Amino acid sequence: MGNVGLRYLWQDQLRLAAELYPDGTIRKQFIYAEGVNSPEYMIFEGRKYFFVKDHRGSILQVVDVATGEVKQQMKYSEFGEVLQDTNPGFQPFGFAGGLYDHETRLVRFGARDYDGNIGRWLSKDPIGFKGGDTNLFGYVLNDPVNNKDQQGTGPILGIICAAADVAYNMGVGYAEYSSYMDQAAIYDQSARDMEMQMANNPCLDLRNQIAMTNVKKAEALALASKALLEAVGKSAGISLICSGIAALPGM
Repeated sequence: MGNVGLRYLWQDQLRLAAELYPDGTIRKQFIYAEGVNSPEYMIFEGRKYFFVKDHRGSILQVVDVATGEVKQQMKYSEFGEVLQDTNPGFQPFGFAGGLYDHETRLVRFGARDYDGNIGRWLSKDPIGFKGGDTNLFGYVLNDPVNNKDQQGTGPILGIICAAADVAYNMGVGYAEYSSYMDQAAIYDQSARDMEMQMANNPCLDLRNQIAMTNVKKAEALALASKALLEAVGKSAGISLICSGIAALPGM
């Protein structure tokens, strides 16, 4: 009988909550706020790491919150081929927030594995042509900049997601949600301003301040998410609304 390797604990179908040692104790814990399938933080060996991501959820940098040190940096082509990975295997997320295997270089999105080197899925869309593409192996209608597919069952279109976002955020908790989102926007702008200062003055080191500001931003986003969940109950969320619409016939 073979040895048991790492185990995984899932929060839901798309969110990995933790990596576990074979005995079941937690090795790495992942904390989510606004990310559908990629977290904002990782806690590993008592240290907190902040994930710097792009608009698709792709992991760009993993930063030690306490020191500001960049522990991992990743770069991708337009279709998700990994062009740089300074610390392979340090954390399991990659392009568009999917689960990245640095040995096979494949990314797992829900139902399917994706190969960024060729820009195609390795298996047919399990919902067939209802996924919205006549090419059952094609990735997000060949527009990975604006579209994404976290479940592997059809592209989530940007315009539809924006509409679903607005609809989802209307409710009793919207005022509180909006307040926290405003705070997050202020922290985001502050971090951007400090990054600009560093760019204009190479002798200036504001990495720790930027990391802490990004932590405050993520905490505000987490509180915003909590406010909505308390207001509308255990809803399926924006990701399921978008993927459900994208899966309709003719989409």
